Amino acid sequence: MHTTLDHEKLEVYQQSLQFIAWTLPLRDRLPCSASVPNQLDRASTS
Repeated sequence: MHTTLDHEKLEVYQQSLQFIAWTLPLRDRLPCSASVPNQLDRASTS
C-alpha cells in the first residue's frame, strides 16, 4: 500500500513531475557537449 505524502498532494509538485517528464525527451535530443542538457537537469530538480 502506498501512502501519499503531503507534498505529493500539492499541485506544484504534480506540475514539477510533468515538467521533468516533458524535459527528458528534449534533453536526450540535445548534443551532450551543449550545456543545455545539464541546465535542464538542474532546473528540473531545483
